[in-house]
Amino acid sequence: MSLLPVTYVLARHAGRERIEMVDLPLEPGRVTRTEFAGAQWRLECVMQEAEPGIALWTVRAAVESGSAQGVAAGMRWTDTAWSTANYVLIPGAVYAGNRFSALRRPYPPHIRDLGQNGRRLHLDIGDVPRLAADPGRSHLDQTSLDAAVPGMGLYCPARNQAWLWLTPQASDQGPYGLEVIENANRTAAEILLLTPGFIHPLPADADAEPGIGKLSAVHLHPENARPANLAAGDPLQLTFELHQFACPNVAGLFARLFRYRTSRFREQTRPAADVLPFSAAWDLVAGKHNADNWHEGWGLYRIGLPWLPGQFTQFWQNGWVGGGATAFAMAQEGDAVARARAGRNLDFILSSGLSPRGLFKAIMGEDGTWKGDGCEGWAEPWSLVRRQGDTLFFVLRQLLLIRERDQTVPATWIEATRRASIALCEVWEQEGEFGFQLDYDAGRLMIRGSTSGALIPGALVLATEYFREPRFLEVAQAAAAHYRDHDLAWGVTTGGPGDAVQAPDGESIFGLIESFILLHEHTREPGWLESARQACHQAASWSIAYPYVFPPHSALGSLGIDARGALLANAQNKCGVPGICTLSGQGILRTFRASGDEALLDLLRDIAHALPQYVSRADRPIPARLTWAHPLSHLPAGWMCERVNITPSWAEPLGEQSAYSCWCEVALMLTWCDLPGIYAQPDTGLICAFDHVSAAWTDDSRRRLRLANSTAFPARVRLLVETAAQARTLSLPPNFAATLPQVVVPAGGEAEFVLP
Repeated sequence: MSLLPVTYVLARHAGRERIEMVDLPLEPGRVTRTEFAGAQWRLECVMQEAEPGIALWTVRAAVESGSAQGVAAGMRWTDTAWSTANYVLIPGAVYAGNRFSALRRPYPPHIRDLGQNGRRLHLDIGDVPRLAADPGRSHLDQTSLDAAVPGMGLYCPARNQAWLWLTPQASDQGPYGLEVIENANRTAAEILLLTPGFIHPLPADADAEPGIGKLSAVHLHPENARPANLAAGDPLQLTFELHQFACPNVAGLFARLFRYRTSRFREQTRPAADVLPFSAAWDLVAGKHNADNWHEGWGLYRIGLPWLPGQFTQFWQNGWVGGGATAFAMAQEGDAVARARAGRNLDFILSSGLSPRGLFKAIMGEDGTWKGDGCEGWAEPWSLVRRQGDTLFFVLRQLLLIRERDQTVPATWIEATRRASIALCEVWEQEGEFGFQLDYDAGRLMIRGSTSGALIPGALVLATEYFREPRFLEVAQAAAAHYRDHDLAWGVTTGGPGDAVQAPDGESIFGLIESFILLHEHTREPGWLESARQACHQAASWSIAYPYVFPPHSALGSLGIDARGALLANAQNKCGVPGICTLSGQGILRTFRASGDEALLDLLRDIAHALPQYVSRADRPIPARLTWAHPLSHLPAGWMCERVNITPSWAEPLGEQSAYSCWCEVALMLTWCDLPGIYAQPDTGLICAFDHVSAAWTDDSRRRLRLANSTAFPARVRLLVETAAQARTLSLPPNFAATLPQVVVPAGGEAEFVLP
């Protein structure tokens, strides 16, 4: 089936260093025998065509006699017409081969100015697994544990062809190894799929400790797999799915991955368990925020709770990790005290948090000292550009909410928000891009390139709706078109998490979804909906698509946590995180409504439904075995930790958590604020339960929904019921969920909703 020549391969190792590898002819259905590593081997494979262009492979390499030490087995595809223009994808870990300018440096890294600009495919990343951008050795080395969807994709523009290898989480012998090895002049490459797979040491590797952003240290993680030792009768077996298909662009590769992302786990794609309804999770987390995160002196909700003195980044940040989003959530769903606090928090942002230029500042410690992003010593007035879009987005949503409730918005808030919108337009008009880092006092870009401003077009659409100024929409469209034609089309979005420099990340792509679909709803111009769909497909590549098996005695393994829907943060650290940093995913729902693509509902359900299981509760505290120098043995009730470690990338055990209170609590609050618990269409019969309840039509008339709550907690469930035609043609207000009807479903009980 494959256009690429393929062979069996056997490998022998000293420790984890590969010292010998041999190829053997492969012919499905025929047995091959050989001697290797002191043993007699029997190799065979079975290939079945599942559907045109998709083959199911089973490859078995067994020792017939003797014994073999330190071995691995699998397949090798050889491409003698290779090009550096080929796009290599490992979902959640490698985008465009990670072929960018890299530097080994400590965490958190500081960016270099490499002469980036918004139209140049030139990024600065840490020393992560990658194909080399410079001459010399080029060996991409990852495993199936590094991937949100286990496997690897390859798009070859010269051939208009793509390949997609999909594997289970692991074989019986360990993870799958995913490797691409290029020759010196990059005209040929080998693609390896092996088991057991592990990260190999680099030549002359001298690092003594593992650490992120240091490729040569990754192999030292104690949970990195090892080669196999086999006796007579022991096999190494691989099962995988290989797609080969015509593909006109990178978007075609992501569309294929989106369609088949769960295909190797069909027996496990049952709905995730119902644990804690959104409303009950909100009560816990919002209660904790009002008790512990509120700072009366400054009138703001702290973005985290520090465990050591001097952790100013845990006090206040505009945008990114929740600064501003918490106030919006409390304004919509909080009690009278919380709503008053939300107003004070908004006033703080629009007064103390705004520079004279009208741009938002970056980070403030409890002593009131403002610090910048990306500079040694934090001394410069630099802001990660992402902060501008995030903060303006939620400021405008809060202002729109106040207006929708027929309440008075102070004139100072209106003027400050308008100044912030104008200041961003001025940056675009002067610089021709939004870049990665800007000077918020001068309004000039300091580091260019990246997708850091992904949410700025969406924020400017909201500014257009609030202020009715055409200039805001013009800049929104121009900036979104740039991100569409450069970042989205390239298949690489970067600049969302400032601690990953410009490594590909799984945060900025969600900002693009919101921006594209808001432009579609506001303008109904052709193209924005398709861009939103493509962004959803790309975003799905960062979402863990299967029930990952944690070490059974780890914190998450012992609690039965289902990792589906957790998102890998970025290619630098590949840490899984609960929820979108820091959004609800409402843009995915809007994209489904406009497109009718029901698979988008499955993606959103994975992400939203997963969140409540990471909330620590008094009746189910989450162990905190990653101490990070704090004394707590468990996460207190209402706390959530951002760690969902599935891969040996951080120097931390898989499946463990720390008593670290952070932004994922805000993502959960936004999920309750922004999404219906149940979405239903009576004309098509479609029902999707995002919340931890189930729903069904009571009869063929589809005028009544019966809701069931199997959890031990009462649920308040929001419902969005509409026809398919209404979904396609009617735009929802930014804060539509605030006015949705709610049904109370008792713990372990049922309730009915009658359609109006």
